[in-house]
Amino acid sequence: IMTVGMATVADSLLNAYQIMGGYLPYVIAASVLSAPSALLMAKIIFPETEDTTHEEDIENFELRAKNGIDALNRGAMEGWKVAVAVGVMLIAFLSFLAFLGWIVLKISGGHLTLDILIGYVFYPVAYVIGIPHDYILKFATLIGQKRVFNEFVAYSHLGSLFPNIVTGHGVNFKGISFAEAKTYMMTIFALTGFANF
Repeated sequence: IMTVGMATVADSLLNAYQIMGGYLPYVIAASVLSAPSALLMAKIIFPETEDTTHEEDIENFELRAKNGIDALNRGAMEGWKVAVAVGVMLIAFLSFLAFLGWIVLKISGGHLTLDILIGYVFYPVAYVIGIPHDYILKFATLIGQKRVFNEFVAYSHLGSLFPNIVTGHGVNFKGISFAEAKTYMMTIFALTGFANF
């Protein structure tokens, strides 16, 4: 269940991805196709080799809430703690990565950024996937940003790496080469999902 949950995206984020430059039909298709794909991969990596029904666990299951209002209160109290913890960890992690990016920039004398360095690390992955040669570094940079930072950072750079497709008025495919359109589509499919590592 966790594998499928991390592979797909919530429907509330579809509009956010579209605003940041994602083509909505691609984003929806990526999210829908990710669920069965993730389930298949989970079964391949961790096959079920024994009976998974635990009737004793079901019989011993006990609800802690007294009624619906109590359950709502407990859920809200536990939920805000998780939300704050995730927010604080995200701020701390992105701050550390910004500092690391500054160090890389200073060490290289302004010639290399952390994003480009990450792009070179993921270059072989993009090549093996079949990205057209002229767009391998763009794709690898965005995939690296998603893996190292998160999908929002990668989506925020989508427009700067695909300026012919992502315009101020949405997505435009007129006059775009097949290779660039293919790379953009594969990028959207690769970026859509919660899982980073």
